[in-house]
Amino acid sequence: MTLPLAPIPARKPRTKRKRAQGKSLLEALRAAGINASDAKKQRNGVHIVYFRDPDLLNLGSTGTDPAEVWAKHIQNVLTDVEIVDTYENRADWRPNKPVLFAQVFVRVKTKSA
Repeated sequence: MTLPLAPIPARKPRTKRKRAQGKSLLEALRAAGINASDAKKQRNGVHIVYFRDPDLLNLGSTGTDPAEVWAKHIQNVLTDVEIVDTYENRADWRPNKPVLFAQVFVRVKTKSA
């Protein structure tokens, strides 16, 4: 005796999830020509935008731009952001003392209705 097979329920189509805030800011920066390495959103609403030296292992590398330069670029391109703070990691032991990592802390201004 064989049992009748039950119909297989159809899968619901997946809805595309909204991008996380940090990644949507990263996409906006890259679309504007600012090549950031990563962006993350903190719980307090401040985004951290990361920049790194593209040739980190090369001791003769020129490094990345200082964090203040990146902050000016971000402020010139995106008008609805506020620069909260900047931080950079400078390699004092390398020739020319390049900036290895730069961080820009950004708060996106919310539009009031």
